[in-house]
Amino acid sequence: MKNSHIKQFMTMIISIILFGGCTLFDLELQQPYEYDYSAGSSNQLQKSGWEFILSRTDLFSHFIAAVEYAEVNPSEFDAPGITIFPLTNQAIANNPATGTGNNRFPGGYWYKHPVNNIKPDNWTAYPKEQVRQLILNHIMRYAISYNELLKISSGAITFFPTKATNGHGYISLHMLTSSENPIGNEVVTLWVNDFPSHYIKDNPTPSTATSNTYSMHIFPRSSNLQTINGSYVHVMDYYLEFPIESDFLAIPIYGN
Repeated sequence: MKNSHIKQFMTMIISIILFGGCTLFDLELQQPYEYDYSAGSSNQLQKSGWEFILSRTDLFSHFIAAVEYAEVNPSEFDAPGITIFPLTNQAIANNPATGTGNNRFPGGYWYKHPVNNIKPDNWTAYPKEQVRQLILNHIMRYAISYNELLKISSGAITFFPTKATNGHGYISLHMLTSSENPIGNEVVTLWVNDFPSHYIKDNPTPSTATSNTYSMHIFPRSSNLQTINGSYVHVMDYYLEFPIESDFLAIPIYGN
C-alpha cells in the first residue's frame, strides 16, 4: 500500500475513534449548539423528557429529588409543545466559584437561598410550594427550536411563559449570532434570562452598564435536544431566577 493511502487510512481510523467517543448523553459543555444547522449531528433523545432526566441521575439527582419532594407530576416533563430546562446538581448545590465576568459561576439554589443563614443540603428545608414553583419555572409552555426562536423573536430578547403560577413565571431567550456574541463564540448561541435583574447581585454595576454586560450571561450546558414528544430540552448548570416587575418594561412577552 502506498504511503499516501496508508496516511488516508490512518486518518480515517483516528477520525472514527475521536468522533465516535463524543456521545449525545455525555452532555459536554456547549456540545450541540449546531444541531439545527448540521446534517451530520442528531439532537434526538429518543425518549421522553422525564425518561431523559431519570437516565442521568449523575447529573440530575437533586432535581429529581425536588420533583419528588414538591409532588410535581413527572408527566409535566412529557407533554408535547414544551421546552424543559432541567437543572444539574451544580445548579442546585454549587458553592460560588472564583472568577470574574463570564467565567464566574454563581452559587447554586441552596447557596443562594439559605435558611436561617445556613446553606441547606436538602429540599425539605423549603416549603413544598416554593420548590414546586421553582421546578415549574423551568418548564416553558412552548416547544421552540433554534430556528423557530430566531423567527419568532427576530434575534431580540423575548419573554416566554413557563408553567409557574406565581405571576412571574417567565423565561427570556435570545439567540446571538457569532458577530453579536460578547464572549466570542463562533457559532449561534442561546442566551437564557439575559434580563437586568438576573444574577444582578453577582455583577452589580447597573448604573454604568447595559443589561447585556451587568446581568450574567447564562447559556445551556447542552441544548436543543428533542424528545420523542417533540419537545425541547436545554440542560442548565444555573438555576433560573424569576424576573421582577421592572424587567418586563422593555422586553416583550411572546403571545402578548
